[in-house]
Amino acid sequence: MFQSKSILVILLLAISQLAAAGTSHVNRGTLSERALTHRTNAARMAAGLGPLPPSQLQRRTGGGHYYPPYTPGKPQTPTQPNNPKPSQGKPDCDDKKNVPIKCKKKGTGQTIGYISKDYSKKGKRGFGLCTNKNDALGLDFENSVTPFNFKITKGGDLPFLGFAGNTIKAGATDSAVLTNTRRSNSPSNVGNGFPGWSANSESQVWYYSRSNKGVSSKWVNQGGISVDSKICYEPSEDLFHLVADVAAFKRKYPNSYEVELEIDD
Repeated sequence: MFQSKSILVILLLAISQLAAAGTSHVNRGTLSERALTHRTNAARMAAGLGPLPPSQLQRRTGGGHYYPPYTPGKPQTPTQPNNPKPSQGKPDCDDKKNVPIKCKKKGTGQTIGYISKDYSKKGKRGFGLCTNKNDALGLDFENSVTPFNFKITKGGDLPFLGFAGNTIKAGATDSAVLTNTRRSNSPSNVGNGFPGWSANSESQVWYYSRSNKGVSSKWVNQGGISVDSKICYEPSEDLFHLVADVAAFKRKYPNSYEVELEIDD
């Protein structure tokens, strides 16, 4: 009798477990169907379900930065714009080789020729004027520092283009003559091609304008005093002079006239 009751109890327990399993299966199936049916957060909340997980979006800020799609549990790293980096090399400057200098008459803009690679046709030891570009003086320069030196492409022992002279000033007829010299940033006896004009010379006097390829020069007197200077061509001696007072210089050399120089490359 006792054995029959034990068998009955075991049988009832087994039946109850099968019923519970069937109910659980039905509930899970029902929940899955409900989840598929309610595709919006509003419908899910009305049915007692939780909100949908965040959708994967690509976001952009007003500045144009791109952010990759969101991945749960993974930190986001914004993509950086392709900004140019500052140059680590040479500063912005002009670097030219073997270029001639064209001469134009001030005021009219008329081209009169080039600075010649030869000394004056009048026997002077300053550079003269030529009309053929093939006979022009070739110059090298880079202007990362101004004023700069013009290096004569085939300069030999006196490798820079400069002026032989001393002090020039407004109201005076004094001038410095264009010739070849050694490097100097003030009137110094460093050696030049026209010592008969002046033993002192200066080479670091040149300026370059990229916008119009213009070349100008500014003399520095003893004591480091810069002078607002102009270049004149004097045809009777076939020489270029650097002067502080064009009108005063013309009183001494009536045929002279002011010129403007430019790189012809």
